[in-house]
Amino acid sequence: MVQKTLDTARAAFNEIKPVDRKGERKSRKALKTVCDRIYGHIKAEYERNISRKKELVAQAKMFVELEDLGEAIQGAKSIQREWKDVGITPVQVDRRLWKEFRGACDAVFGRLDDERKQRNAEKNARAEQAKQRAQKERERWPRLLDRMQACALKAADAEKAAELWDKEGPIPHGVET
Repeated sequence: MVQKTLDTARAAFNEIKPVDRKGERKSRKALKTVCDRIYGHIKAEYERNISRKKELVAQAKMFVELEDLGEAIQGAKSIQREWKDVGITPVQVDRRLWKEFRGACDAVFGRLDDERKQRNAEKNARAEQAKQRAQKERERWPRLLDRMQACALKAADAEKAAELWDKEGPIPHGVET
């Protein structure tokens, strides 16, 4: 914004006509001096902000390597908030620094996503194992029912009861025969 104001002031100065040459040189020199002082302040601000953003990029890269993922996530969130508070920088420099910063932060959050995916895969594997165990156990129940039916039939039809009792197959765990 300040840069635009300086550019507008220079353009407005160039449009003022007619002015005697001696007065124009003196005024142009005075305007240049003022603009250079203002631009010096802008440049100093740019340098300070570039330096701070470089520090934040370095911190983000450190968080990628940090073993404690929770601490890395909190740190990344914190420096993302700080990034927003750093003042303006030249567009080209800002884009380059942002790309580095975003890449490092994405790597930290990517670790979190990988960890979540791994936990979900482990949870799904445990659920599948439990499902398979339950299915195997359900497959044992018909055999137990055959034996119970054999007990009920023993007095009325001993042959059928023996046939049911002798059927092949597993019975549920924990059931004594």
